[in-house]
Amino acid sequence: MKKFSPKDELKSQKGQVLIESVVAMSLIVIGLLGILTLLSNSIAFNRNAANKLTATYLAAEGIEVMKSIADENYTQRKPWGAVLSNGNYEATYDSSNSSLISVTSFSSNPLIFHSGTGIYDYISGSGSVSTIFKRTIKIVNSTDNKEITINSIVQWADKNEAKEVNLEDHFFNWR
Repeated sequence: MKKFSPKDELKSQKGQVLIESVVAMSLIVIGLLGILTLLSNSIAFNRNAANKLTATYLAAEGIEVMKSIADENYTQRKPWGAVLSNGNYEATYDSSNSSLISVTSFSSNPLIFHSGTGIYDYISGSGSVSTIFKRTIKIVNSTDNKEITINSIVQWADKNEAKEVNLEDHFFNWR
C-alpha cells in the first residue's frame, strides 16, 4: 500500500488552480458583457423615446400654428379658410413675438434648433443646430368649405430607419 505524502498532494492539485481561475474570469467577463449590453440597449431606447417625444411636440406645434392662423383670420374678419389653402407647408411660430408666423411651401428642410432660446424654426443663426426632424403640415379643405383637415407630420431617421409622428386635427366653420 502506497502512502501519499504532502508533496504528492500538491503535485496532484497543480493544474486545478489554473482551471478555477479561467472559469472565474470567464464568469466575470460574461457578467460584464451582459451589463454592457443592457446599458447599450437602455441608451438606445432612451434616445428613441426622447426623439419620439420631441417629434410629438413639434407636430403639436404645427397644429397650433395653423389654429392660430385660423383664429387670426376670424378676428380680422377674413373669409373662412383664408391663407389655409390645400397643400403641404412648413410653418413656425415665434413665441417671443406672438404675431410672427411663418408659413412657406414644403421644401423638405430640417428644423433648426436654437440653443439660446429653445425654439425650433427654419432660420439658421448663431447658436443654431440643424436637427434630424422634418415637419410637413398638410392642409385639405372640404368640398363644401365647412371643414379643414390639418395633418402635422414630423419625420426623422433613427439608425437608417424612417420614423414618423402624424397628428391630425379638424377645424370646422361653426361661426
